[in-house]
Amino acid sequence: MPNLDLPEISYFEQGNAFMGSLRNDFRFRVAKAEDSLLASVWYEDICFELTESKEEQTFPLTDAGLKESADWILSHF
Repeated sequence: MPNLDLPEISYFEQGNAFMGSLRNDFRFRVAKAEDSLLASVWYEDICFELTESKEEQTFPLTDAGLKESADWILSHF
């Protein structure tokens, strides 16, 4: 199982999104949405804005929520 190194919570609190990929067919994104984190995964070699088949889950905008989002992403890998 790969390790997923996400930026610190302050990165997301400032409104930044973090995207990445594992293999050639697994993409993920974490971004602030309202007062929470929104994690997204999809299984296409296509950008976030164009994919129509993403799965999403929200998490608290906290350090613990950030770890939960990384675990959730990796559970879909």
